[in-house]
Amino acid sequence: LSDGDVVYIEGRKRDVFYTGGLLEGGRFPLPRDYEIDVLEAIALAGGSPDSVAGAGSIRTGIVPATKLVILRRSNCRQCAIEVDIRCAQGNPSERVIVQPGDLITLEYRPKEIFVNTIVSVLQFGGIFNVFR
Repeated sequence: LSDGDVVYIEGRKRDVFYTGGLLEGGRFPLPRDYEIDVLEAIALAGGSPDSVAGAGSIRTGIVPATKLVILRRSNCRQCAIEVDIRCAQGNPSERVIVQPGDLITLEYRPKEIFVNTIVSVLQFGGIFNVFR
């Protein structure tokens, strides 16, 4: 560069990803100099992959949610990419790289909903038995 040269650095308004579902909703900037995967995105969003997929998480119930869905726009279409958090934690090749505009949602699988519902009903029923 020489004196008087002008350097233009593009804005990064669009270089963000979004979170929702069981993750707290938010808009987060992507790092400029390196790529992040879905587990790193959870951490940037204030969550912890261990607390999401680990046993006994208060936020996600007795049986934690393990279904991560990435909604990604491509060529005026939207596609859903499903990631099993348990597999992603053990296998780096399962960790999808987050792209600008991605919406990352954490969801329960049907069996996780079923087990958590049964446990909740049993716990709730137990409360009524104490007062009888």
